Amino acid sequence: MNGVGTSAIDIAHLRSWIGREDVGADILSEDLARKYHATFDFAGEAPTFGAVMPPLIHFCLAGHRSDLLGPDGDAQHGGFLPSVPMPRRPGRTRRRDAD
Repeated sequence: MNGVGTSAIDIAHLRSWIGREDVGADILSEDLARKYHATFDFAGEAPTFGAVMPPLIHFCLAGHRSDLLGPDGDAQHGGFLPSVPMPRRPGRTRRRDAD
């Protein structure tokens, strides 16, 4: 990789990280939905069980403590994610399953 401020990247090492997953599960309670609704001053009543939840509320669920985040806001390098000598990495994918 030829970029300003980047070191040589060991592609073979990075390939060993392919397929890793960080899976978390949490409960989206009516109480959390009510508090989130109030925090962002959404109009109308807060959603209740079975209703469509407000946009982006999943960011309140199953996250990392702030002291475990790197400067880019994602998990620190070398834990779940490989240590890549680049200042910015693509955002992770989140999948939401509703039962």
